[in-house]
Amino acid sequence: MLNENVFAYRSFNPELETVKAFAGFGVDWVCIYPSNTLNSLGMPYSVYEPTWLGLDHYDFEPLDRQIQELRAANPRVQIICMIDLNSPPWFERRCGADDTFYRLGKIASLPQWREATRNYLQAFLRHTEANYADSIRAYMLSCGGTCEWQERSFGDESRSRRAAFRTWAQDQGMPDPVDIPSASIREHISHDLLRDPQVDAAALAYWRFCHWQIGDTILYFAHAAREIIARRAELGLFYGYTLEYGPHRLVSEGHLDYERVFASPDIDFSVAPGSYRHRQMGGTSPFLVPVGTLKQRGKAFIQELDMRTHTSKRPAPWYKAAFDCWHNEVETVAGLQREFSFCLTEDVSFWWFDMWGGFYETASARAALAQMKQIWNTAQTQKHASAAQIALIVDPDSALYLDQNDRRIDAFNSGLAHALHHTGAPHRAFSWGDLPDLDLAPFRLVIFPYLFVMDAARRRLLEEKVLRDNRTVLWLYRPGVVCDGTYDEAGMQRLTGVSVDQPGITTCAMGAWTSVVSVDPKLTPCELRNVARQAGVHIYSDTDEPLYASHRYVALHTATGGDRRIALPRTCAAVTELFSGRVVGRNVNVIDDTLATPGTALYDLD
Repeated sequence: MLNENVFAYRSFNPELETVKAFAGFGVDWVCIYPSNTLNSLGMPYSVYEPTWLGLDHYDFEPLDRQIQELRAANPRVQIICMIDLNSPPWFERRCGADDTFYRLGKIASLPQWREATRNYLQAFLRHTEANYADSIRAYMLSCGGTCEWQERSFGDESRSRRAAFRTWAQDQGMPDPVDIPSASIREHISHDLLRDPQVDAAALAYWRFCHWQIGDTILYFAHAAREIIARRAELGLFYGYTLEYGPHRLVSEGHLDYERVFASPDIDFSVAPGSYRHRQMGGTSPFLVPVGTLKQRGKAFIQELDMRTHTSKRPAPWYKAAFDCWHNEVETVAGLQREFSFCLTEDVSFWWFDMWGGFYETASARAALAQMKQIWNTAQTQKHASAAQIALIVDPDSALYLDQNDRRIDAFNSGLAHALHHTGAPHRAFSWGDLPDLDLAPFRLVIFPYLFVMDAARRRLLEEKVLRDNRTVLWLYRPGVVCDGTYDEAGMQRLTGVSVDQPGITTCAMGAWTSVVSVDPKLTPCELRNVARQAGVHIYSDTDEPLYASHRYVALHTATGGDRRIALPRTCAAVTELFSGRVVGRNVNVIDDTLATPGTALYDLD
């Protein structure tokens, strides 16, 4: 993935006939998951038997069978192999340990678990490297909730976690905390949605440790993997879901150490599903991860496309999560085209996740996928350039101050991401740690959804990189109020020119830049579009519909269909709608087209 984007397939089941069908239109990359544990439904992830049977006791025959059957279905197969690091049920019983699937933080620092899991990981890799190095191109380290490094114990303590926290705190120059803060202290909020840096210092330190602990565990196993595979294969994981997590998740699930994890030379790529909200027609599936952060570090990203089609099989009759979004063949094709167009314009890899089978079994779905693969092949021969003039910059340190028990915080991440995708202009997400090396020249609007923490060094960086060049900065809620280690609402006005009690959306001229503040973090696509237009951002579409664009392509998705107009940033010699093959204009800077109901149009800008 570092040297090429991939168009891939994945399923929990073998689905060998579908593997053959995908191979028929050139899809050779396949992700597999030889698992030892049960999923969140209490069912085995894999139909193949477990390979980790006891302490230093492994049987890799089921793994051999899985790979050999896959290679028989497609001899050209290029495998992305997930490795299950979750503790098998027998480990919990024999070792008296917690379950990593739901309580990863309670066991992540336990030396016995780390050693046993490291031994399994390295035995697994020695076996696959000796036998299947010609087929396996990448590995993924999988652990925690739904095998995505999600920590779901809400900070509950264990002896090993307490010991690790005490060591970590003293390594940071803090006094020995002796114990883990109680739940009431961990959840205490002092200022509406925010913690106080002094009153809530113990909670902030502990939550910071919890994210470090998951990051440290990831990097521990990544280093162990590199001892076996060196640089022959790429190494990735599911991690960094900061753009999605909100209520009951943002502060406690362990994904806020992503800057350090993504910077590690041992990690090559990250994977995440598209957002599970608003997948219906007219909706969209934003990235959960700040993809700009990965690209800044020379790392790759894979979008997991697990949108349920109208033919998707359920794992059980009673299971309904994320089903019933696409109700017929027309919606399925329009939805597949939407997800493909997003990945194409954003220049990322993806896999079609045929979870329990049946997702892509109709002739129309497979014909659409085959056509997309041909479009994809052509696109990979072309130079890609982002068209984003909006930069979204999140701050993992400030995120720790938010009250994850208040549903309003949804507006800072997932709510904002979905609104941005309906503004009619593309954007790219980064993290605060990217700023020193980030080229902001293309961006007319920079959005800080939660930049509460401020000090002299941070202010200096903002002035050097952001607050200049006639750029507009949009701040949400109470930026800058955690100022030099104290909670000071006057810090917001010093930073933005706007006071905490100013209602609505306020614009303030700041000389070389413009400050726009919305104390209410919940913004509509129309409000965001107005701010972007005033900042000088090119607006492609004025409809509240998903719009994706790069320098070469622009795509629009609609639930209602009808006549649409897309304004282009330049005159194009020819504009071709790729799914229909229609030339819709020559020497034009505007696209006037009629879209189906529902429909997705993808335009090539020549």
